[in-house]
Amino acid sequence: MLRASIGTAALELHAGEEPGVEFRYAEDGRLITGLDTTELFARTGSDPYRFDTEMHALDARPEEDEYGPSGSRGLFYRLAENFGVGVPEEDARIDRPVLSGRLLPPAAR
Repeated sequence: MLRASIGTAALELHAGEEPGVEFRYAEDGRLITGLDTTELFARTGSDPYRFDTEMHALDARPEEDEYGPSGSRGLFYRLAENFGVGVPEEDARIDRPVLSGRLLPPAAR
């Protein structure tokens, strides 16, 4: 994913059979935000709190083990949707890998 983000941005969302979700966002070959709920909620990256405003807007407080009305998977699907990554409803069953979406370029800072 880091190589795919060189010159642009990339988002990875992994929700497997086990409980928990891994959400990673990278820009220009660097991990900006990594969020992992597979065990204890963990953050990584150069800006691990970048999506807190969006998570709070979805009534989620991951550090308090509160993921909002859609649960942890729903929360991270919604975050991905904010980037224009769409997951068709039939793919939301998580019975096979799903590749979908296109990110907008990172906003100029």
